[in-house]
Amino acid sequence: MLEKDYLIRYLNALFEALQKLKNNVETSTSSGDEELKYAYALLGGDFDFFKEMTLEDVIKFFERKNGEHLESIHTLSRILYYDALEQNEEDLKLQILLKSKELNDFYSQHTDAFNFVDVGFGNKVNVAIAEFKNTE
Repeated sequence: MLEKDYLIRYLNALFEALQKLKNNVETSTSSGDEELKYAYALLGGDFDFFKEMTLEDVIKFFERKNGEHLESIHTLSRILYYDALEQNEEDLKLQILLKSKELNDFYSQHTDAFNFVDVGFGNKVNVAIAEFKNTE
């Protein structure tokens, strides 16, 4: 029971950080750096840690950390997407968007759940990548 309570509090904190980050990106009132750092920390790393990992490394990391890797991969893909929107360096932005897409695609292929919000998120990532490639 305590483990379940901890997990619920952990997920609530993570989703609050994601919501703050999303609001900052949408309103462009301030940088979401602090929210991003907090969200990465809740997952057990930081941007540089996750940026360098392959998909297989991410899966192994989350399996060792908490056994449930799909939800963590799903969350990381969203954090990376919002992080990409905050980036000024074009090459880094594309790299982060592609990693977000890779993680989101993996999640979509392996989850039993179907959610229109997830489909919409996948489309947002694809549109961002396409827009980026069209401006090159």
